[in-house]
Amino acid sequence: MFIERLNTNDNVFATLDHLKAPQDKTAGLKGACNLRGQNTASVPHYSPFRYPGGKSWLSGIFRQWLAGSGSSVLYEPFAGGGSMSLLAVIENFIPRAVLFEKDAAVAAVWKTILSSDAHWLIDRILKFRISIDSVNDVLMTKTRTTRTLAFQTIVKNRCRRGGVIAGGAGLIVRGERGNGIKSRWYPETLAKRIQLIYEHRERLEIREDDAFRYLPKLLKSKSSRLFLDPPYTKLMTPGVKPLYLHCRLNHERLCEMLARSEADYLLTYDDTSFTRQLLEDCGLPFYPVDMMNSNAVMKRELLVSNDFTKVTSHR
Repeated sequence: MFIERLNTNDNVFATLDHLKAPQDKTAGLKGACNLRGQNTASVPHYSPFRYPGGKSWLSGIFRQWLAGSGSSVLYEPFAGGGSMSLLAVIENFIPRAVLFEKDAAVAAVWKTILSSDAHWLIDRILKFRISIDSVNDVLMTKTRTTRTLAFQTIVKNRCRRGGVIAGGAGLIVRGERGNGIKSRWYPETLAKRIQLIYEHRERLEIREDDAFRYLPKLLKSKSSRLFLDPPYTKLMTPGVKPLYLHCRLNHERLCEMLARSEADYLLTYDDTSFTRQLLEDCGLPFYPVDMMNSNAVMKRELLVSNDFTKVTSHR
């Protein structure tokens, strides 16, 4: 067994002492007090991915939002690393989570971990002897099975700069503490995380599909609960290198659906002038969230919800 007891009872909630819910749907820019996310080094990590735009910093706020839930299922339409769905299930905030992932390579990782092939994947990771040559051999191999694609994707995610899976990203050169390509390759940690997810496989479901096929129905249901982390809007800008295979998204359509939603939702967006204007045009309330990423750099994102009292009433 690769599991070590994870301390999930630490006080890792974000600071919300002076937060007040918006008085109207355009209050996001009118004197709202900023939320503060967490340093990602201070929270438990459950995902095997190191994802660009990962949401570990949101953990405390997310726990508060989940604590007000009466739903039995959490839906995550843009799964990626799936860190929030994993938190919800592993920490027993919600009985079940359904993740949607359009990228076949990312979906292959989830499918493998949630099947009996998880044991093969753990063994493959633990026995892999990492070097420039061995990594290049894996990345250049034409995969023929879901589990070999899963392993290739993990190697790509762990050994490329920034964890970028999309084509064109180079391998880590210098890396953390000068360890180069080995900087983010932690085989025993990955094995433990995969084993832990596998042990919760009956409560996790992955659907390799475009979430937009399901969102209209999910958002019309008052019993639905969704966490949405769509691709950054700035990735639509011409000349910006893609972080993911599927970066292009109809953000206007998504926000219009949310504005009419009967469901309970929490959404994060990158803080750009385009995003703020889009949210204001659709009448969606939002708060800025200041957080520190894994490189100790302060950044800001926007938090969007149909009911901010679910965040503020569970300190």
